[in-house]
Amino acid sequence: MYLRHKYTIKDPKNSNLFVFNDNVEKRKDTENTIKDMNINSNLGFDLLSPYEDEVIEKLEKCSDECIDNYMSNDYYADGITWIFSGYPHDESSDFLTEIIIVSNKYNVYGIKVGDNISSSINMLKKIDFKKMEKNDFEYKYCKNDLNITFITGNRENLSQKDIITEIIIYVETWYLGNLIY
Repeated sequence: MYLRHKYTIKDPKNSNLFVFNDNVEKRKDTENTIKDMNINSNLGFDLLSPYEDEVIEKLEKCSDECIDNYMSNDYYADGITWIFSGYPHDESSDFLTEIIIVSNKYNVYGIKVGDNISSSINMLKKIDFKKMEKNDFEYKYCKNDLNITFITGNRENLSQKDIITEIIIYVETWYLGNLIY
């Protein structure tokens, strides 16, 4: 049996409703996938860490800059960004929902910036990640609601097209900040 919760948000412009169904069982699977990733990665902070005083203190000591956005708190350090926002939706407490890596000091499942894209993709496939999107420089894989995106090379340096230059890790949320009301 799947447990579901509904969240209804009114659209003031045209009286339509946004309805979000929360499948608690699927969210539990996602959180277990994230726990496994946290154990097998070195990300500075665990994905879904709560935004609490102890975490904030550590972030303020190790980060170069903090930006308090309308819907998130973003911390920038040496080659990594930690983004805290609502999970599973905006109205909840803040959690670490996205990590952006541009340094080879950090890894996800042992995969680092500078690694070969083919072997990295094979690693994700072995642990049941599925391909969601691919374009010339971006490879997106998903397991439950955990997404890992590899950015490779750049348009100016095509010789590096098989080398990971950025890793983006995030959990899908019902983030409403980018919807037009």
